[in-house]
Amino acid sequence: MMFTIDGSSPVPLYGQVADAIRAAVNAGTMPEGTQIGPEHRLAKDFHVSVPTIRKALDLLEAEGIVVRKRGLGTYVSAKVRKASLTTNFLGDAGLLSFGEQTLESIVADAEVRREFGLPDGARTWRLRRIPHLLETPVAVLDDYFSSKRPLQETGALSEVGAVAIAAEQEAKTHLSRNRISAESAGLELSALLGVPRGHALISLERTAFGWNDQPFTYSRHIFQPKYYRMETTF
Repeated sequence: MMFTIDGSSPVPLYGQVADAIRAAVNAGTMPEGTQIGPEHRLAKDFHVSVPTIRKALDLLEAEGIVVRKRGLGTYVSAKVRKASLTTNFLGDAGLLSFGEQTLESIVADAEVRREFGLPDGARTWRLRRIPHLLETPVAVLDDYFSSKRPLQETGALSEVGAVAIAAEQEAKTHLSRNRISAESAGLELSALLGVPRGHALISLERTAFGWNDQPFTYSRHIFQPKYYRMETTF
């Protein structure tokens, strides 16, 4: 790709590079799956430094226009965008209350260890919230963190703090993996939700990855099916 940088333009160099690649993608001259780079070749084509190219690709990656595959390179990503998975309460949300929220250091179970890459016996922080519809518990929301620091900074043990955590974690998220499945209530969930053992529940697991491709939060949310609906848009 050849492009002439305008040194008199108020647009920074990396912005001009990003604009050129974005325009090529939108015009179809760089279709989905096209490899972009390597960076040193782009730097030569654009007559800029490699750090400038890297900053332009960072911007395009944040916009979802390109995707970086470790050890393979940078590629034009799919043009089809997928919206985040949302969980919708089917009743009057104004009647929901969270009551007491608990934050504690616990020994990570096998699933949490697997998601965070932790050894046996490792500990993690769990924030537990149990929303109630009037007096009825309708879900168990467990969020696991490898560090207590962001929880302390956002005041996790208040309802406002929980919202702040969600917003702060979403801003840090580069990629998330979601899994929805059916689950039968075991002894603990039966007691927490006031349902018989074996009662059908919905399980939503989500692992959030940062820009370094490392997991930083893992969530395991259990819902009573008659109160919730999961939605996403392709």
